[in-house]
Amino acid sequence: MSLRKPFTHCQSCAEKLSDDLRIDARFCDKRCRKNAYEKKNRLVLNQPSRSDFAAFKKNIIENAPTAATQYALAWPVPGSLLVHWTPLLTVRTKRFDGGLVVGRYFMLRPRFELPRVAHTGLHAIAFYDDSGKEIETPVAMLCGVWVPAAFRTRSKKPPAPKPSPVTPAPSMGLGIVMKLR
Repeated sequence: MSLRKPFTHCQSCAEKLSDDLRIDARFCDKRCRKNAYEKKNRLVLNQPSRSDFAAFKKNIIENAPTAATQYALAWPVPGSLLVHWTPLLTVRTKRFDGGLVVGRYFMLRPRFELPRVAHTGLHAIAFYDDSGKEIETPVAMLCGVWVPAAFRTRSKKPPAPKPSPVTPAPSMGLGIVMKLR
């Protein structure tokens, strides 16, 4: 009885698999196996375009206080009454253009800076002047602003946690084992 190979072509480069490979081989060599693994597990960033933010930018610029030169956004933390503000001033944060910045909010004036956030949807907004002092949020923006696009960090769901092993029931502490008939 002849065993038939389940794969006749490499799953990465589509070349015909050599007959001298193992019967369960899916790739022609280590390079193709590595490329397939990296492609499967690669973190993919969505790249929102500037055009996605046209209405957002217009809304912010038209409704921002005249003294405001910077802004920050916040979204609710699921399952709590807390909000997460971005950008964080104490750590390096990645910006829309890919650069890393420490210690300043998103720029509003003189040159508008698009936000880099992890979630689309309704965000609270706060405005700041040149010195970093918060300015009162205009009434038109008290309910928040809609952020139309976000930079996601993963393109697929993270792996499910491994189930914990079953632990035996606690003993009664008597040290006696009874055999049932």
